[in-house]
Amino acid sequence: MPSLRSNRAPGAIRHARARSLPGARVALCGLLLGLLARGAGADDPSYTVTTGPRVDATFRAPDASPISLSFRLDGAAPRSAMAEFGYSDSEVKAIYASCAGCDASGVLARVDQYYRDHGFIPEHLSTGSTSLSVDVPASVRRNGVRVRPVASALQALAQSRGYTSDEELGVAVAFVQGAMEYRRPPNTEAGRQIVGFYPAPRALEVGAGDCDTKSALLAAVVSNFSAAHMVGVHVPGHYLVGIDRVPRSGDAFVRYQGEPYVLIEASGPALLPPGVISPSTQSALKAMSGVRIDWLF
Repeated sequence: MPSLRSNRAPGAIRHARARSLPGARVALCGLLLGLLARGAGADDPSYTVTTGPRVDATFRAPDASPISLSFRLDGAAPRSAMAEFGYSDSEVKAIYASCAGCDASGVLARVDQYYRDHGFIPEHLSTGSTSLSVDVPASVRRNGVRVRPVASALQALAQSRGYTSDEELGVAVAFVQGAMEYRRPPNTEAGRQIVGFYPAPRALEVGAGDCDTKSALLAAVVSNFSAAHMVGVHVPGHYLVGIDRVPRSGDAFVRYQGEPYVLIEASGPALLPPGVISPSTQSALKAMSGVRIDWLF
């Protein structure tokens, strides 16, 4: 099993003749305009959240057949996910105040641990400041069980329609891409800094997310499927995922510790099947600057 680390080594990523939608104009983390996302005459998707929270969604499967999906989350799941994610300046200041007798390294270690406990990866810059990024792998691991009702609904649908495992994955991807709105979460919510990211249960409750939020949600859902493994792929300004599958002809994929992972653009609104990525993502992977691979599960 790959270790829980980011692989930054040159040559760790290989990009093989990726398929893309010709002529599409894209922006990182806001892939392909809605008019490219759905075929002519396709019904608009819908996403309704009622008390429970219960979610009722309609969208199109990769073969353009209509899908209706309903599930009910544990009412505490969104609150629990948000309670363990995000930071507040007052809590950070309290750590400094409680460690008045500590040396600088001791204070820093405590603050860093606080950030990690609350879903962030701290990086200390040469300027003396600290950069925080969302710990997507930790978010996926923490929330897999909380989104199991979604996975169960998808598996029941797949069984009723006689889907293969690849078709089941395709419907999960289409749900995240097409049923849920593409919208960046706020930087703050309920007095906490969440830096534009929602943990998976909160994203389902809101019905929206951007590239890293939707990627983490898709991975958390798929973590409930059989023995699949996934990686997260960070390129500058964008985040996508890869699943351990033998690449078909034309599929875009990366290699992580020698194994191929077929890439998936979860953000939508374009309905891109696994193996199809945007031209902007292709360019970023070829440039290899700022690319990072995260082991998810």
